[in-house]
Amino acid sequence: MSRFSSEFRANATKAEIIRSGQSILEEMGLLFEDRNEDLVIFKEKLRFDPYNPVEVQIRVTEKENGSMIEIKGNNMGLGPYQDTHVKRLIFELMDRMQSKIGSSHDMMDPNIVSELQLLSKLHSTGILTDVEYSRAKQKLLD
Repeated sequence: MSRFSSEFRANATKAEIIRSGQSILEEMGLLFEDRNEDLVIFKEKLRFDPYNPVEVQIRVTEKENGSMIEIKGNNMGLGPYQDTHVKRLIFELMDRMQSKIGSSHDMMDPNIVSELQLLSKLHSTGILTDVEYSRAKQKLLD
């Protein structure tokens, strides 16, 4: 099974995040499957492999200083193509959500924000691997 997850903090309510997440996932061509109080589940439709869709879960936990958003993706397939597809789907969703609802990093030092934007560009163009990108981003945020 191919799995990948990521999380970020946002200055938005759970309802705003769930609503935004649902509309973004629908724009990305994923179908709504299930929802409870703090979890929304979507499945991919004919985007990569119609017989082995990626399941995407968004879990939102409200905290005192914003909401924590955890995004998980999994696919029953094994191998580098499935791993890469799951990661790209999660990164795309995370990037779209951060631009639509913002993140708590919006109030960061402008130098850190510009460095994060540069890292994101390097990652999206393939210069940085997923691991290198995650490590560099974590180092900046710590």
